[in-house]
Parts: sequence; structure tokens; C-alpha cells
Amino acid sequence: MLNYSQFAQIPQVLPKILTALGVIQNKRVLIKIDNTPDYDISEYLREIDTDYYFHNHWSFEDHFQSIVEAHFLEQFIFHYDGLKRASEELNLSFDTSDHTEFINRIYSLNPKKLPEYSFPLECDQFEFKNIRLASIDNIDKELFYEGAFFGNYETITPLDWSVYSLLDLIGVSFSNLPFYKQLLSECYLLKKESKYKLAFFLAYSALESFVNSESGTGNDEERLKDKVTNLYRARFPELEKHQMYSSVMNQYYKFNNERNDIAHGTQQIDVSEDDLDSLLMFVLTMISCYEFSLNKFDDLYAKITS
Repeated sequence: MLNYSQFAQIPQVLPKILTALGVIQNKRVLIKIDNTPDYDISEYLREIDTDYYFHNHWSFEDHFQSIVEAHFLEQFIFHYDGLKRASEELNLSFDTSDHTEFINRIYSLNPKKLPEYSFPLECDQFEFKNIRLASIDNIDKELFYEGAFFGNYETITPLDWSVYSLLDLIGVSFSNLPFYKQLLSECYLLKKESKYKLAFFLAYSALESFVNSESGTGNDEERLKDKVTNLYRARFPELEKHQMYSSVMNQYYKFNNERNDIAHGTQQIDVSEDDLDSLLMFVLTMISCYEFSLNKFDDLYAKITS
């Protein structure tokens, strides 16, 4: 049977719990790559075949309000003729004005079919060499990427084919979440930005918000510790025998004191990523065991890996 320490060591355990709670979401989407060269780096040689470097962006506002992580996976070249054939063979309507939407429909129905309708990344006078994430702008909702290809003026803006890439995204959409989950998502974004002290404060605030929301005691002066005990005992009458609750509540006062030091500025406190992860594990254990009505870490492990 998993204990708390063993559970906390599971690879990627924090994002797995956040995903199970619906705080962050994972999505894969194919995007059209704009390979217009950066002419500050690459000299335009017209008919001469040469290496070109590009640095462009893609708007993700139709998918997430903020992106936590993004990874470029496979790349494909799709030609109009291949997509037309896919439409006929897969019996899918094909809006020729929106190839990207059609390609994503194929992927959602049968990802393994994509290579059948694509071209090699090296063909004729063109070779797509690489692409990587450059940065994410969560204010303007843009993902910047950079890469290189070998070609000439005809392959910079081709008429009947384009390069596409499969993107693996982890993101959040705050407007669809209760407040405590909004706080958790903002906390996780701050963690990715290495802003551990502010993230620590938000993680603790998320627990407070959750307890107040579930117990309806937001305006009460009762201590948070007492609210927690009353809330969890109502759901788990034999609270002393509850593995998850009993394993983590001995850390409550430590985290509470550290939170107060940050909030009131009573003393200098440094928060490392490990400190933040410890608090997040505590908070997510508390929230998930209540929300999913779980008793043991084995049960939570099954939940986050199902």
C-alpha cells in the first residue's frame, strides 16, 4: 500500500492530480507553421537553394486562456490533393478555405491516418529541418516558435501545400473553474515562472477558498483548522482512520505559519521550488481526497492514472 512519501515521489504527480481535478487540461492540436524567414538572420537568395531560419507565432486564444507547457511533436506536409483524397476516402466534408480545421478533424477521428495523406518532410527542393518552442505570451495569447528549412523562394509561400506540426499543450481556462481551482491554476503558472513565494501564497489561499466554499463558512471567524476538521469529519466520520487525511494534517501548522509570515511580512522567508511542491502536495491531497471521496493513496493513484 502506498504511503504519503511514496505517493509524493511518483513522476509528474502534481500535474497528474491537477489534471484529474480539472485545473489544467491536456490537448493535442495540429497547427499550420508559418515558415516565413527571418530576413535579419537569413539572406533572401530567391532561386538559390539555401537554409532559411524562421521565428513566428501562433495564437492559442481559441484553445486556452493560458498555456503552462507546450511541446512540438511530429511535423507533416499536407498538399491539397492529399486532403481531397482524405475527404473522399474517409467520407468527410472538406472546407477548402480551412485546411487546418479539416486536418484536426482527421486527427481527432483517427490519428494514425494522418501520415497516409501527408508528404515526406524532404521532397524536391525542400527540406523541413527543425522547429522548437521559443516562448509563450499568456497576455497576448501567442506561442512563439523558431526553426529552419532548406529551400528557395518557391517554398517560402507555397500555393498548394503547407507544413503542419502536432502540438502537445497543457493549459488552463480560468473562466470555467470555481475560484479555488482558479487559484490553483494561477499557482501552477507561477511555479512554471519560478515565482515560488507568490505561488506558495496562492496554493494556501486555494485550500482556504476550497474549505470555505464546501463548508459555507466564508464569513465565519472560526479558525481554518477547525473548519477543516468539521468539514472532513462530516464526509469521513472515522477521520482518525483516514489514511490520506492522517498522513498530511501533521504538516498543517508548519504551512499555516509560513503562509502567515509571507502574508504579514513578519519575517524574511525564502520559498524554494521544493517548499512550494511540498505545500502543493498537501493542498492537492486534501482537496482531491474530499472531492473524489477517497481514503487511501492507492485510490488516488488509480484515479490520476486511469
